[in-house]
Amino acid sequence: RELVASAAHDGITTSIVSMGNGPDTPELEALSRIGGGRFYIVEDMTELPRIFTQETITASRSALVEEPVRVAVG
Repeated sequence: RELVASAAHDGITTSIVSMGNGPDTPELEALSRIGGGRFYIVEDMTELPRIFTQETITASRSALVEEPVRVAVG
């Protein structure tokens, strides 16, 4: 939890993919919340490419910064 919280403090999110619903599921879900990410439970491994694609798109969008820019002749 400390490592995930430290990463979140530095602007790094932690998303977690759990292969099935097991005894560690509550802790994994808590880690994703602490890390500001998403939590997925996967029963069908064919869902993995969709999840990783979705996470990649989300991460790339967060890298964009849109703000007004003042243009000046130099």
